[in-house]
Amino acid sequence: GAVNIGTGVGTRIADIAHQIALLLGRPGLIEQESGEHDPFDRVVADNSRLKSLGWNSEVSLESGLEGMVDRISK
Repeated sequence: GAVNIGTGVGTRIADIAHQIALLLGRPGLIEQESGEHDPFDRVVADNSRLKSLGWNSEVSLESGLEGMVDRISK
């Protein structure tokens, strides 16, 4: 089966939440106060060790989220 490792590219949690809301057809679902700051506002999976072994990510974040929403929406 598939293994979720990550792309090694930093992504804002708010951006992930907004993308999921869009995929669910609910673009206004996520609201964030202006000026609000979260010390953990980015997610980055360190895949440098796997890359040193010749591995590269094959699925973009967007494609992965689309697949996840498709699976949970059924």
